[in-house]
This record gives sequence, structure tokens and C-alpha cells, in this order.
Amino acid sequence: MRLSIYGRDKVRRGVTEDILTRQGLTFERAEGPMDGDLVVLPDALVEREDFDALGTFVRDGGKVLFLTPEPHALSWVGEELPYTFPFPYMRTSSYDFPSLYLQVPSALRLVRQRRGEAWAHFALDFTTTARNFTSKYPALVWGEEGRGRWGIFLYDLPSAILVFHQGHEFFASDGDFSIPTGDGKARSTYPFVKVYDPKLTHQPQPTFHEWLLLMMLRKLSEGLSPLPRVWYYPYPHTTCMLLSGDSDNLERENLLKAWGKLSAWGVPYTQFTMPEDLSLFSSEEVSEWRGRGIDFGLHYYHGENPSEEEMTSGLGKDRKAFSSKGLELTSVRGHSLIWVGWDAQVRAFQANGIRVDSSLNYTWDPRARAGEGLPFRLFLKEGASEVYEVPLTGPSDDATCHDKSGYPPMKVEEVLSKSLGELEGCLRFTYQPMNMLFHPHYIVGRAYPDTSAWVGGMIERCRELGIPIYDIRTWMEFWWRREEVEVRAEAEGDRVRVHISGPADGMGVALPASWDGRKLKAEGVELTGTGEVLLPAGKKEVSYEG
Repeated sequence: MRLSIYGRDKVRRGVTEDILTRQGLTFERAEGPMDGDLVVLPDALVEREDFDALGTFVRDGGKVLFLTPEPHALSWVGEELPYTFPFPYMRTSSYDFPSLYLQVPSALRLVRQRRGEAWAHFALDFTTTARNFTSKYPALVWGEEGRGRWGIFLYDLPSAILVFHQGHEFFASDGDFSIPTGDGKARSTYPFVKVYDPKLTHQPQPTFHEWLLLMMLRKLSEGLSPLPRVWYYPYPHTTCMLLSGDSDNLERENLLKAWGKLSAWGVPYTQFTMPEDLSLFSSEEVSEWRGRGIDFGLHYYHGENPSEEEMTSGLGKDRKAFSSKGLELTSVRGHSLIWVGWDAQVRAFQANGIRVDSSLNYTWDPRARAGEGLPFRLFLKEGASEVYEVPLTGPSDDATCHDKSGYPPMKVEEVLSKSLGELEGCLRFTYQPMNMLFHPHYIVGRAYPDTSAWVGGMIERCRELGIPIYDIRTWMEFWWRREEVEVRAEAEGDRVRVHISGPADGMGVALPASWDGRKLKAEGVELTGTGEVLLPAGKKEVSYEG
């Protein structure tokens, strides 16, 4: 079965390709809106004559999924209202889905439903014992037409994912309402003002929206293919922990002490280091520590509110400092989470050959676990960049334990308990990586509090549960190798043949536990969060029976 994307809007098409790639699906770029067995349309730019032909395509057995409320397709659902309303939430229709409520940070269209089956409805608020705040207006619908099937998101899914990942440009340092806190620092948190609802920051909302897309694609493709996908982690893992921290002008002796402690724990760690801190070590010492599991990234700082030119030039000088120590500069994190503009920072990275950033953070609330941890591409206004974000999955140790976040600080024992609970959730339910930011200052007790119990406790629990621990470089090397893998399936009666190509050694393939009214008969890891079964990449054939 051919899954294809046809889009004229370069940004929305790029976001959609990033979504499908992140979810491990194999797809092609289509030459037209009817080019494929199941065609995904990421924008609302279908011409009237193309839409008429698309209707014939569906009636003749084709499948199509609109990721935005395509005006011509709304009649397939029902009658559009002559106005809209910014409903902040949508309520999913199944209690089996990981989250009952999700935010809708994008434009939407309201339709009085007459046809199809709705999987979600727009909501004004969360339901209480006194009142139900879920509307009758659908947010996601699928239906049948002739021999084919169609699906439509009544909100702009690509735009929603982009906002979840990169925020709004008008709150960025060069936007209309820049630096909303007025502290003079251009931080990466600011584009996310008014994006994440505090009530929902404990769950990875972007991923849950993407899972709805995945499940809808599988519904539309019933009878053709169960749409296998390349799993996020090496088989049979369902999460991982990433360890990193910022040098922040720590003395040489204490950096050595921290690296020694991490080495004794036997774990990899990315040290995001300032050039002046790196200068304290010879090339030979850097090489030796790399051999002992310490990866080096850049902890950049070029002023509180630098221009794009100042940032680009400064990163170029940082690159030379790294090169002088025999290091290739590929990963970075901003000191004070400094971030220029909405996409100016991305251009500065790309101009200096930097492929990985780990600066974006959506909240300083120590109780929250915001956004998602899976890598995603950063975007320029013109389209996708070559830079990936490895987002922080919660506040750093200093924001959590110090009285500086605007929230009550937590004790080390308290935050360890919280982190252990989140780790269990990632393992069994959300399948997100835990990207932990541990400064060496606190690992060695150079500053209050000593976080050894927190770091050590997380490492110990990962080992008990068999959860892999990576530095940023190793994780992204796996992720880029994963993107080269393709997996397809052919259904013949009860039998499904799985075809995988590319560097798939050690990887896993996820298949739906139930598909087309039948249950998968195969031994593997049950993924209750997504309703899938995880199989080793070498599995060639499975069956759906019942």
C-alpha cells in the first residue's frame, strides 16, 4: 500500500513529513491529490476541480485524509456554521485513548455533523459534576463514500504541532510582544507564552495529537495494510533516559570531580560546556574523557538579547574553540536558555553546521512535565531546517530546587520521587524519553543542593527496569539511523508480510494489536498506550485472526 503526502504549503507539508517520520511511518511525496492508495493532504489548498476528481477517487476506492479543515470537504461532514469560535480544547471520544482532553492551539471550523463517525469534539472546558462543557461540533471525523474512505481534522493539525514545538513568533525576542517578563533576556521559554495550559503540562500533547493521526490512518487503510511503523527505541525498549548538564563556569577541579562521579556510575553524559570552561583542558584530556563516556556540546552565550548577526558570529567563534580541542561542534544548549527570534536562532545554528539543540523548555513549574521528549525538526519561516530539537522534558535541577522559578522549590527527595513516577509513565504509557538536565555544580555538591541522590536514584531505577541511558550524541545517532529505515506491510487474508529495509539492526516494529476487526497473533511487547504490539525488526510475517 502506498501512503503518500500531497501538499502545496511548504511549511505544513514539512511539518507533516516530520510527524510521519517521527512516528516511524514510510511514505512518499505525491505528484497530485490522487497519487497513492492513501493520500494525506496537509493544507487546505485543493482547487475545486481537483476536489471534484478527489471525490471520484474516493468513491472508486481511494482513501484520503485532510489534516486541516479543507473548505470543499466540510460538506462531507455536514453543514458549516457561518462563524467560528476559539474552543481551547477537544475531548476524545474513547476512554481508551491516553488523554481525554487535548488543547487545540490552531484555527478550527465548526460543522453541524450529518455524516461520518466523530473521534473527538471541541470543548469549552473540562467536564464537572455540574456541567458538561463538550460541544456537539466534531474535531476529527471519518466516513465512507462509495468504496472508499475519508477522514478530516476540523482543526489545523500541522499548525498545532508547529506551535506546540516552536511557539508563537510574536512573543519571540524580535516579535510584537517580545520578552513578556520584562527581564531583558531573550529566553527560549518566551515563544511558548499562552501555548501550554498549566492543567495539561503533565502530558506530551503533541505526541497524543500525532497518535490520533496514526490511528486515523490505520482506520482508513483497513483491508490494505495495518501500517507498521519503526519504533522509537531499540527493541524491546519503550523509553530511555538522556543525561546532560551545563558547565556554567565551574572550576576545573569540580568538573573533573563531576565527570569522575559520572564515570564511576558508568553512565554517558553530555557536558554542554562554555568555551572558556573547555579551555581549561588539553585536547588529550578531552579525548580521554570522551573515551570514558563524556560527550561535549556547546553551552553558548552571546549576550542577554543578541541580534541574529551577533549570535551567528559568536557561534562561529565557539566552533573554532571546539575545533582547537579536536571536537566537532554539532550539539548546543543556550546559557540562560537564550534564543533569538522565532527562527533566527535556527538560522544561526544552521549557518554554523549545528544539527542538535536542547534549549527549548515550555515551563519552569517543577511539578510539570511539558511537551514531548521525542526529537523534532525546527522550522524556518520558509520550511523545515536541518536542525533538530531534543526538548527538555521538565525543568532543570536549579529551577526545580531553587527559589527562582516562580513556584515553590522542591526538595531533592521529593523531586526524585516525582521523576521516578514520570519514568514509570514513560515506560508503560507515554513512551517518551526522559531528558534530564543535571548541572555538575550540584552533582558534586559545589552549590546547594547536592543532587547525587536524585541522579544516582534515577540511574539505579533505570538499571532495575532495563532502561537504556544515553548522551545526546548517541541518542541522535540512533534517531538519524532510524529515519533511514523503511517498513511496509502487505495483507493477504489473515496473513501480513512485513518488509523492512535500511539499517534496521536492533530496531523494533510496532503493529496495531487489533486491525480490521481482527486481533494480532504474535509474541511481542504489548504497548497499552498506543494499542500496539512491538516486534523485533526481523519478524517477516504475522497474522490477524478472529
